[in-house]
Amino acid sequence: MASVAAVEDMVGAPVDPLRFRGNLHVTGLPAFAELDLVGALRSPAVSLLLVRERGRLVAVGRRYSADGASYLSSIGTEPLARGRGHATLVTRTLAADAREGGDEFAYLAVHVGNERAIDVYRRSGFEVVGDRAGDYLLS
Repeated sequence: MASVAAVEDMVGAPVDPLRFRGNLHVTGLPAFAELDLVGALRSPAVSLLLVRERGRLVAVGRRYSADGASYLSSIGTEPLARGRGHATLVTRTLAADAREGGDEFAYLAVHVGNERAIDVYRRSGFEVVGDRAGDYLLS
């Protein structure tokens, strides 16, 4: 959580930790110490991409592959860094990583109203192939 506090200091505003869609929130580590774990997170089936601009983390994305397909997720850009092509870079890099890994196709999900992201994905070669699927919550 020290990383979230550091991001709050950088942007000068509160940041909801859930904005990063992290699967694991860690306390007790110095700010950004979790980035040292990235090498351990890379495998033929999983990629985590971090984009830095002048040393600052500005965009992220991840890929998970199984059964000949890659799911791209958690693609996001720091609000102050939007409009500079970071999301396109992340999307195209992860898609290329999927192809290089031998996956037959890559897929992702996006909120229907997120026109900016939809435009990035379309320009990166993705197309809509179905209606929005329902979300499920385990409680």
